[in-house]
Amino acid sequence: LDKQSKTYPLGYTVEVNHDGIQGAYNFSPEYVRTLPPEVQTQLLDYYNVPYRVFGDRFQRIAVLGSGGGNDVAAALRHNVQSVDAVEIDPGIIEIGKRYHAERPYQSSRVHIINGDARTFLREQGGPSPAAITDSGYDMIVFGALDSHAVFSSMSSVRIDNYVYTVESFSEALKRLNNRGILAVTFYCYKEWQLERVYNALWKANGPKPVVVHSLGAGSNNLVMFAGPGADRQTLLAHPYVQAQNAENMTGRGTVEPTTDDWPFLYLRERGFPLNYGYMLVLILGFSYIAVSRGAQIASSKFDGVMFLLGVGFMLLETKVLAKTALLAGATWIVNTFVISAVLAMILLANTAVMRGWFTKPRWAFAGLFVSVLLDWVVKLNSVSLVAQPALNLALTLVLLALPLFFASIVFADCYGSVPEASVALGYNLLGAMVGGVLEY
Repeated sequence: LDKQSKTYPLGYTVEVNHDGIQGAYNFSPEYVRTLPPEVQTQLLDYYNVPYRVFGDRFQRIAVLGSGGGNDVAAALRHNVQSVDAVEIDPGIIEIGKRYHAERPYQSSRVHIINGDARTFLREQGGPSPAAITDSGYDMIVFGALDSHAVFSSMSSVRIDNYVYTVESFSEALKRLNNRGILAVTFYCYKEWQLERVYNALWKANGPKPVVVHSLGAGSNNLVMFAGPGADRQTLLAHPYVQAQNAENMTGRGTVEPTTDDWPFLYLRERGFPLNYGYMLVLILGFSYIAVSRGAQIASSKFDGVMFLLGVGFMLLETKVLAKTALLAGATWIVNTFVISAVLAMILLANTAVMRGWFTKPRWAFAGLFVSVLLDWVVKLNSVSLVAQPALNLALTLVLLALPLFFASIVFADCYGSVPEASVALGYNLLGAMVGGVLEY
């Protein structure tokens, strides 16, 4: 909008539940020159910030969370010769191909990778032809990955949480050449959110990163620079950095950074949100009433084994989902493989019981504890068992799901000897509800 409230079509915005999460905008110099100055100042300039600071020296870059193609289009405008565009949602890629006015995804210089950003970093730079010969990227751009919506503090682990951890930034730094930089775009609602990401980048980088406003002083749209090519003293002397410096928003390193072991980007401090607590207590109460009436467990002896099997099953299934997502990406395809592996283990366990392969339950209990301890000691999602990625993922998934095989054998044996099947199943279902609460 200009002063006369006249509108200018910049492109398209994708909204989900009235929340804008992606866009495909025309920021080409030819079009921008046709806009009034007051409209030009409202444009999302963070796509251009790395080039305003470092110039057109980048030849090969990666864009994590390429979305509708705005970061990619900016790279092409600044003469980047090879762009690895990583986007997890194929629908968003299609929107970029169809609606972006600059048509960045149609360029021969762009290599589209439909996958998870964290997995891309772990796989040593992805499958683009340039990755075979080049020693590293000139720049890796962390775009506005996923939706930075205010509901995030009250949601479960999201796909962007594992991208903004110390380990993720460390992996990205390893993908750079000796003059490479990380350019991390971030929008914060509260300053401590920026501090969290900034501190994670700082811890991974070593030297203190530089952060600038991308829409003028006072805005919460920011870009952080780190890496061997982002010398702090040199950058602080740059006119753009001096004019847009946002270091006053980063605090003194007191906000705990996110790690793979604690990836809660929008949770202010370690603890349990009371908003969740009220609802979960209510759910547990209704669950107990429903199970006690349906299975009459209130008047029966407490079945601790069946109850704990229900608790453990939910926690193990959640752990397998979370660890596999960290290893292979938080996509529906990955979740499909995880759930299939869980069901396969249960089916295999039932087959083993029916054919009498496990006649002594204590061996199944032993296998359950050993398989759980194996992952606790080895941390299966952080090591490579074999060199081939697909085979490594398959083996890791089998080992992560193995406790469910032994737990299913224990369940079948215990369930077959209970005096009242409905009561045992009631305690198992109640345990599953408690396990679901403990997951949160």
